[in-house]
Amino acid sequence: MKKNKAVIIDCYSRGNYHEVINQGYLMMISNLYEQVTYIADGSSCCNLRKLLDSCGYNYSNVNFVEKDFNYRRYKWAGFDYLIHLVAVSWNNFKLYKATPDGVDVFFNNNIQFAILLISKFAKKNHNRIIDMCHSELELIDSFYEGSRVNRILGIYYRFVFQKNRIDKRMRFILLSSAMSDYFKSFVREDNRDKIGWIDHCYIRPVSRLLEFDNVEFEGVKIGIPGLISLKRGLSELKDVLKLLNNKNLKVYSISAITEHLENTHFQELNSTGGLLPFPQYNWYIKQMDALALFYTPGSYKLTASGAVLEAIWNEKPIIAFENEYFKYLFGKFGSLGVLCTSVEELAFALNNISIDDINKYKSNLAKAKECLLPKNVEHQLIKEINKLHEMV
Repeated sequence: MKKNKAVIIDCYSRGNYHEVINQGYLMMISNLYEQVTYIADGSSCCNLRKLLDSCGYNYSNVNFVEKDFNYRRYKWAGFDYLIHLVAVSWNNFKLYKATPDGVDVFFNNNIQFAILLISKFAKKNHNRIIDMCHSELELIDSFYEGSRVNRILGIYYRFVFQKNRIDKRMRFILLSSAMSDYFKSFVREDNRDKIGWIDHCYIRPVSRLLEFDNVEFEGVKIGIPGLISLKRGLSELKDVLKLLNNKNLKVYSISAITEHLENTHFQELNSTGGLLPFPQYNWYIKQMDALALFYTPGSYKLTASGAVLEAIWNEKPIIAFENEYFKYLFGKFGSLGVLCTSVEELAFALNNISIDDINKYKSNLAKAKECLLPKNVEHQLIKEINKLHEMV
């Protein structure tokens, strides 16, 4: 039986920002509630409607409320980001206060400073809150190295979850059970029952595949789907390329790369410096035999990876450095490719890969793809909603 009403508030997203998880979140919630109000920037609402239409999803019970969230910009990037979060948090607080009584309120981004605002100054509003968090919670680790602003945010998160008692109306969900368990190690004991999880659901439009330039290579084609930068595997990629000797293999960057690389085993399919239009990006992904990811080993303790989910969606085996999120997915669905612990190990895997090796992962990839569809993650979200209702 469907619950009555829900409100989803997103004061952060613009355009296609976080479009995949935002779409999946909306699909699950709209299937669980009779009426849903979605409040977000007009550009985000427009993008979501297009995605839902392209997936053939009926969202007739969703009322989109389009806002114009134009935030003032500042020259210093760090200060600009901090002030931006303050403005987003204030809008989250105001919109939460304006929700009618008796609705469940969902946020699809961390509500940041609104956590304390709602706890301390919204006592008359008893609406329950489920807040879906992303990679920003990595900052709660006191050993996290980052900018001055990120260190400030880390202090704030430690205060909120370690020194402050979380309001019983609030529930924070992370994007895997492993993340939830790990995050609880940073949280005071009486706040741990407010931390939950769902898997990062994934669905993309299925449409006629538009044709662009073919990738002309007769051997094994390995694509890199995500941004390649100093913080996202550029150094590791360079080290791996130096060790490659497999003449039957070529590595391709499909998304943006921040530095031009010259290597006989490597080719940039995207030299624009930005993101390719999705149809062209999708065309290149479909031509790959496997997808490689060069994120730092041991990372992604509290972060999901859209790139690895893209690989699963396209049923392309994953060749990557071992990190916490990848280990979680491999543990849950079986081997989805090859996880390596060093540059040498990853280069060895590429030097010895064959099409027969690639094909043996197909059944697990298909299983993972099916399990991560919004309709199949929905039962996890139901459990989190019910836990929140039991507490309030």
